[in-house]
Amino acid sequence: MYEYQLGITTNHLEGEAGYQHFILQPSAGANYTSLEGSYRSNYGDVKSSWKADGKGKMTAYQTTIPANTSAILYLPIQADDYDSLDDSATYLGMDVHNGVECAKYLLPSGTYNFELQGNRVVVK
Repeated sequence: MYEYQLGITTNHLEGEAGYQHFILQPSAGANYTSLEGSYRSNYGDVKSSWKADGKGKMTAYQTTIPANTSAILYLPIQADDYDSLDDSATYLGMDVHNGVECAKYLLPSGTYNFELQGNRVVVK
């Protein structure tokens, strides 16, 4: 569950293990409205939670990246408009990951709140 629905996984395809640099790709199930969980890595807890509309569309996402680590986040949305109130989250554009079109972000250590409003993403 933490790898698929919460989306917490290593970047093993790039030869990285141990969760110093890892991948987040959460997935909202069709009938689910929220999910929250974490993975305890050697660097600390990686937290991932989301809210959805109950039809498979994510409406909010929150994550915590432990100190001395970073993550690539693949949010399963079409992001036409991006507004960051947190300068540490870097929007890298749209990408296809695991067969899903996603907005791609580089996240250094910290806690991030993504509000998904249609095709608009606000990061706090």
